[in-house]
Amino acid sequence: MNRIDAYVGGIVDRLPITAIEKEDFRQELIEHLEAHIVELMSEGWGEQEAVTHAIKSFGDKEQLHKEMQKALFPYLKFVRWIWSAFLLTGSLVFIGYTVMEFFFPEYDNGVYFELGSFVTMLMLTGFICGMIEFFYELTLSEYKLRLLYNPWLIFVVPAIIYGAILTYTINRNFEQFYLSKSDVITIADMYIIPVSVFIYIFVRQIFTWLFIPMKKASMW
Repeated sequence: MNRIDAYVGGIVDRLPITAIEKEDFRQELIEHLEAHIVELMSEGWGEQEAVTHAIKSFGDKEQLHKEMQKALFPYLKFVRWIWSAFLLTGSLVFIGYTVMEFFFPEYDNGVYFELGSFVTMLMLTGFICGMIEFFYELTLSEYKLRLLYNPWLIFVVPAIIYGAILTYTINRNFEQFYLSKSDVITIADMYIIPVSVFIYIFVRQIFTWLFIPMKKASMW
């Protein structure tokens, strides 16, 4: 019954539940499948044909995994989006304040921590991240490529490449900058995309590590 084990594992292994709960789900699904296989074999089906038919009648394992995940944690992605957007905003505020304090301590850099500024930035960040999450989910539902399920590869690697190209370009043209306040802000703004991508994916992964008790935290 290796095929049964592999099929059930594809449904259960990545669920955000404890190991004991996973084993209970696994045994329950295996019992249902085995009962269906025994019934088919009693009707004259061969063992392998019965296994194939039983698996097919249960449905696609990836779709079943998603449906079970939604049933267990219907608001998980929404909560993770709020968490990630909030921490990303806080990180960008702290980085902006630190950079300005280092180069220009004579300015009133406390504006970064004003509630109105923070809320406005949080709303903008949340909207952008929410749209990215939405279209990424559409892509995952349309294309069943395993490669797409790794956000580090899909988002962080291009961000690193972009950052490297940006750094090379700035170094080649560094003589054009005089490290005035406007120059520092311009350079910082250039790096906001790769830095934001890395922070957002990182804090999402922290959410998974903290609140999803499973060995393979591979959900998006």
